[in-house]
Amino acid sequence: MLGKLLKHEFKATARLFFPVFILVTAISVAVRFLADILHDINYDGTPSEEIFSVIIAFIFGVALVIGIICLILSGPAISLYRFYKNVYTDEGYLTNTLPVKPVSILASKLITGIVWTIISGAIVVLCFYILESSSTINFLLFDFGIVSDSAYFTALLDFILDNIWFIISFMIFGLISVIMSISSVYVSVSIGNLANRHKVLISIAVYFFLTIVLGMAIGIILVIEGTNFFDTTNLFENTETFKLSGEYTVMIWVYSTVLFIISLIELFVTHLIMKHKLNLA
Repeated sequence: MLGKLLKHEFKATARLFFPVFILVTAISVAVRFLADILHDINYDGTPSEEIFSVIIAFIFGVALVIGIICLILSGPAISLYRFYKNVYTDEGYLTNTLPVKPVSILASKLITGIVWTIISGAIVVLCFYILESSSTINFLLFDFGIVSDSAYFTALLDFILDNIWFIISFMIFGLISVIMSISSVYVSVSIGNLANRHKVLISIAVYFFLTIVLGMAIGIILVIEGTNFFDTTNLFENTETFKLSGEYTVMIWVYSTVLFIISLIELFVTHLIMKHKLNLA
């Protein structure tokens, strides 16, 4: 049954995500070609053409930044919208009459949100790759002497090969962070749903409360740990290699474990509310 729920959820959310993906990618392509045109005009164009090209490039650049920000936030935002609408509004009467357990409903929402958030991140990377392929940007980086083309890619490859375990650990940390961001939203909405009035406002208040408390806790840990860790741990194992100190990988796993436990607690509380304290009044 979980497979059917996932299929339905992906179909429903695809209608929301695909237009955003297409729009942001199209703007990236437009900015990439505008940058090349601007580069040519600065050498051969008239002053009025230069001013006009700068204005157009600025407008598209601002649009791209706004689009990327919306893209980054779209995963958790749409996941929140679908979870709240399907479970805690009038649609909840239909959703909760389905012959499935609350844990399956919760899992389908969570998995869909995670997948779309990852895809959104991939689209952001694609946009930056499109921009990086611009001859203008290549001119600034390579021809203008900021970095050497061969040295740049050689250093990047050496860093990846020397720190592959650190990179994998960091990617897992990113995945757990996505899970936690979604689970925090779910538990906030679920707690807010327990109230008879002002459910949305209470949900928002709970979310900010959880975010502030967690942020303060992590900040305190970083301050306490940082005085010893960052002062005594070298960034690299030695000055002749790009390999990061293994203690940084251990630190990432420690924080990943903490965030994962918090996510499990939030999802457990959400499931209990969905199963025993569902309030659709």
